[in-house]
Amino acid sequence: MLYAIDRINKDRTLLPRIRLGCHILDTCLRDTYALEQSLEFIRPYMSSLDNDVQLCADGRPPPTDATQQPLKPIAGVIGASASVVSVMVANMLQLFKVTP
Repeated sequence: MLYAIDRINKDRTLLPRIRLGCHILDTCLRDTYALEQSLEFIRPYMSSLDNDVQLCADGRPPPTDATQQPLKPIAGVIGASASVVSVMVANMLQLFKVTP
């Protein structure tokens, strides 16, 4: 996967002005571990779902950390090798509007 992404990113004619990246997590063929990994993966996106919920007592949005990187859009998720794990992860990610 990393090799394919490198090749695509180096070929400027294939996807001009687009750079691909990846975040690889291993499920270790355990559905419970896959669920934990899914939650860790989606955690940074959870607070950005509804900014109105995240307000200070005075009604202003919370201050942002200057070192915090902006969230990159998720274009897709490649499922696990086991169908049961993939379905469970897909169901979890759909709760946070990440659809397969």
